Amino acid sequence: MSASSSTTGGRRRLENDNHVFKWVDEAFTDEIQQLDNQVRMLEEEVQFLKATIRSESELSEGPKIMEPRIKISGG
Repeated sequence: MSASSSTTGGRRRLENDNHVFKWVDEAFTDEIQQLDNQVRMLEEEVQFLKATIRSESELSEGPKIMEPRIKISGG
């Protein structure tokens, strides 16, 4: 594979210079998307665990009995 070169502004550059940067950008983008998916899955798991803990704590406490509050006024 041969790379041709051109001179722009006194600077020599390869025709495919941008290809490497594009490849790196795409790799970073893919990595970020994978991490985003992992974060989303972890958020869902945390929400599920929170709901499970709440329901288990409510079951272990048993039914809550509300005591009547009667206020007797003098008279």
